[in-house]
Amino acid sequence: MYIGVDLLDREFQMRQGLETLLGVGRQLRNGRLPEEAVAQVLEALLRFGGWDLAVALREHEGTFVPWVRVGALDFVLSHEEVRSLQELLRKAVGRAEAPGIPWVVQDVQAVFPYLPALKRLGVQTVAVFFLGEGTPAGVFGALILASLKRFPHFSPETLLLLQIAKEELESWLRKTWYAEGLLRAFARVMEVLDCETHGHMERVSRLAVALGRVAGVKDLHGLYVGAYLHDLGKLFLPQELLKKDGPLLTQEWTQIKTHPEAGYEVLSPIPFLSPTALNVVLHHHEHWDGTGYPRGLRGEAIPLEARVFAVVDVWDALISQRPYKPALPPEIAAKELQAAAGRKLDPRLVECFLRLWREELEAGRV
Repeated sequence: MYIGVDLLDREFQMRQGLETLLGVGRQLRNGRLPEEAVAQVLEALLRFGGWDLAVALREHEGTFVPWVRVGALDFVLSHEEVRSLQELLRKAVGRAEAPGIPWVVQDVQAVFPYLPALKRLGVQTVAVFFLGEGTPAGVFGALILASLKRFPHFSPETLLLLQIAKEELESWLRKTWYAEGLLRAFARVMEVLDCETHGHMERVSRLAVALGRVAGVKDLHGLYVGAYLHDLGKLFLPQELLKKDGPLLTQEWTQIKTHPEAGYEVLSPIPFLSPTALNVVLHHHEHWDGTGYPRGLRGEAIPLEARVFAVVDVWDALISQRPYKPALPPEIAAKELQAAAGRKLDPRLVECFLRLWREELEAGRV
């Protein structure tokens, strides 16, 4: 009787784990940020696989850097912890029985006495597998699982759960990181052509996600992508117009105002770009009072994601130096942002953004 109950419980746990893993793909397509989706995969492995810590790492310039971690262990990813993870991965290369099968160390303390971070945590078992191993494109990431107890063996259910997690992660992350690389390359081109400060696209994308999360934007990944691509239409404008450091003539302003629709027309046929991303591209110059362009939308008729982006775009422009103006101190920029509330910008979102900024300031993060 007890064996039957145990088998039923294992089957139920396995089914729950599989449903969780397979459901993350749908959530990613519905606008979850890659980091959040990966964290959910790792949490499923902890919950249904009996692990205490999971860390996903990205390949970067010949080494692996931690990206997402979940678990109750006090693993803060200091320099020492990162070095321990990287050494563990170096030892794991070529040690698995086959691609997709994790390399497992049952007695970490005996095998790796020189990795103090693992000893301090009391880790007994680790499992390592590489993302992309055995594929033409090669390894592009890794996953490390750690437990405070020893696993005498892996059940077929556990191995299946690990294999599905690996395949799901490989499928999402290869596409996501490839797209991110393209976005960053495009951003650098735009920063050169439009005299933007270095890192402008990355800053406004991250700020937009932070504000969008508080404001209730559901498709945060679409917001992130749209923020990166918002000025793509400027590629079709003359460089001398983009680099002009004096006042624009009426006909020059007319040209400038074409860039949101130009960007939208180029991007809208691309099937994997969400409506959220396209809304940011098309509507990021609409004004709360209806005086913006290209459609002259007013108030909440402007999509929420475009209103969110407009706030962070104005903020970054205020605190950044440009050929035609100096950078403003943040305190003065905050007053300028407040002055634009109710005219150019959604007043509720300005208030939300400034509250976030003050919290970051008080915490010493800005």
